[in-house]
Amino acid sequence: MKRLFSNLLFISSLFIVIFAFSNRSEALRLKTTWADRVDLSDKIVQGEAIDIKGYWNYEKTQIHTDVTVSIDDHFKGLSLFQPTITITIPGGTVGNETQWLEDTPQFNMGDYGVILLDSSGQVTAGPEGIYLLNKPQSGTSQLQAEDSFVSWIKAYVNGETNSSFEETVQHDSLNTLQQDESYASIGGVNPATIAAGTGDVITISGSGFGASRGSGDFPTIAFRYKTDQYMFNNLHIKLWSDTQIKVEVFSGILNNYQYAPGSWSDTVAFVNSSGVGESYWPLTVTFGYDSKKWNATAVTYYINASGGPSGSSSAIQSAANTWSNAGSRFVFQYGGTATSGFGYDGINVISFANLGSSTIIGQATYWFNSSGIIREADIQFNTQFPFSADPTPTSNKMDLQTTALHELGHWLNILDLYGDNDSSKAMYGYGSYGVVKRILNSGDQSGIRWIYGISTSTTTTVQPSTTTTSINDSDGDGIPDNEDTCPNKPNGPTLGTCNQASGNAGTACTSDAQCTSGCGSNGHCDMNQEDADDDGDGDVCDNCPNTCNSQQLDADSDGIGDVCDTTPGCGGCTSLQCEEDCGPITSPEPRSALDRP
Repeated sequence: MKRLFSNLLFISSLFIVIFAFSNRSEALRLKTTWADRVDLSDKIVQGEAIDIKGYWNYEKTQIHTDVTVSIDDHFKGLSLFQPTITITIPGGTVGNETQWLEDTPQFNMGDYGVILLDSSGQVTAGPEGIYLLNKPQSGTSQLQAEDSFVSWIKAYVNGETNSSFEETVQHDSLNTLQQDESYASIGGVNPATIAAGTGDVITISGSGFGASRGSGDFPTIAFRYKTDQYMFNNLHIKLWSDTQIKVEVFSGILNNYQYAPGSWSDTVAFVNSSGVGESYWPLTVTFGYDSKKWNATAVTYYINASGGPSGSSSAIQSAANTWSNAGSRFVFQYGGTATSGFGYDGINVISFANLGSSTIIGQATYWFNSSGIIREADIQFNTQFPFSADPTPTSNKMDLQTTALHELGHWLNILDLYGDNDSSKAMYGYGSYGVVKRILNSGDQSGIRWIYGISTSTTTTVQPSTTTTSINDSDGDGIPDNEDTCPNKPNGPTLGTCNQASGNAGTACTSDAQCTSGCGSNGHCDMNQEDADDDGDGDVCDNCPNTCNSQQLDADSDGIGDVCDTTPGCGGCTSLQCEEDCGPITSPEPRSALDRP
């Protein structure tokens, strides 16, 4: 994470007067100011993340992450000073499995800043409830802009000001508005319309860029991704000369959440060697993507409409059909009603629940493995908001079909966009009462087509229905064959298989009790889609469940794959080279960010 030095932050505030400050979010949520978020918070602390641990809940349906913060200061809610506080955040990583939860912050070891916590102990307003700072060094003071935020929050909590932090920054910038000088000049960007996170490159033409970029952080090219803030990553610069720069338009993790550049009149910024923006140019971003995807072109979903308005099922199915008819090879298939809700249970469920937040309208989650393959996904609509499935919702209700269309886009791993010119897109990150967007923008359509390919058929319409759609489920475990890690051996929510410790090992079951006959007192009924070695074969049917062996070679047909069989038999191949390459795990590139000059 890169940050400007104090004098540069001071100069950067010049432009905030011109470009109004707003708030960011990766979910469909209401806009809030810093003052709003402070009012919604029970506790506010300043400190450093010193320990991060991910773990499954008892039922192994959700991953949680405990973040321990060493407290340097507290501004609200703690009557006595305490040295640490532990924040439990939904989502995280355990082994090869990761649960991504929309609108949830992601902490890294050493992150330092001000953290706002609501009455439930969650970060207030998700990623918007964290203000990252540079950790002060011994004998030195913090940066000027960071000090101004801390000074403001103290004054606001103590009732010394009624202004939000955004207004304070704007006021402080008035006296220096005319001091900026420009030396470099952007004369054009080609192409003018592009996707983010797909590897596509723009060519920036102009003058005064410098013969070479050098080896430092600046000069650089930055992209506006939310409000008036920009991100940059010099690893994505492909060419640099005094009159031309080529750079990939990337998506990245900034301030603890995944962002893509948005569409503004000043999305592209040339940042000079002092870290100050000198020249800007518009860019239209069609969609943002983050590399993860389903390993299938048809995904079945189920609906639990309990708690939703009349007509919920039809509205949700209409939203799913809109994506299915977007011209890609991918389709959503309605599998019928469900009684379950949010959790890693082998089925993709859309449901309603009180999310304990007054800003989150709807929330999507998905689980994926170390290869970036999405295993399962769920959606919850927040019942703290009134929803409507009517053709024309009133101005005091949220349109359910509009919200579902947005959240289903996250199942495809299409990112939120926050640009002024993105508001017509289904994947625009803010929602409002009475707003209806039930069709896809051309940018939304280009996202699903790029990720899953263009369909050769003219239509893939699946009519809304209140009955179960016919699907192929050979083993009767409740998981369609095209999504089942073991299509011919039950390992789903309706039927499982007794494990090897069972007296009835290998037989179908619906409970542990059916697996404990005979000598198998430790029997267990496996009813999940787990795939420990990420080779595409679930543990229930994998002949080497802990060693990646995509071809499942077994020369002596003893049920133990050659790569883990101590006596593979004549012709047995025990080398991993005999199997398909499972591929190395690639670490994400470092990301950088700077505030809007």
